[in-house]
Amino acid sequence: PAPEVHVKSAEEWSRALSRAMNEKYPLIMKGEATSIHMADGPVRRGVVARIGDGELMLVESQQLVRIPFASLDEATRLRCDAAFRAQHLNAEVRKRMAAASRSRAP
Repeated sequence: PAPEVHVKSAEEWSRALSRAMNEKYPLIMKGEATSIHMADGPVRRGVVARIGDGELMLVESQQLVRIPFASLDEATRLRCDAAFRAQHLNAEVRKRMAAASRSRAP
């Protein structure tokens, strides 16, 4: 008989992928000095003043700069935008579940 293979549930995938995301893309916190990578290439550096309402507020060269989440590269956005992070996680879980389903198909 073929060995029994454990197939992860959506909840197991979600926990595992969430842990991996937290390690690779730790959340940026208010007061943190950080580099912000823009989708169009430039990197901004400063201290995070606020995160929320679809934007990041960064103190850069003693000026407060508003940076919309939509203008961030994917990795930086995963670190700032909770809704984007959740969508990304859910999409990855669906992708893994679909791949597992295809691999079990006869």
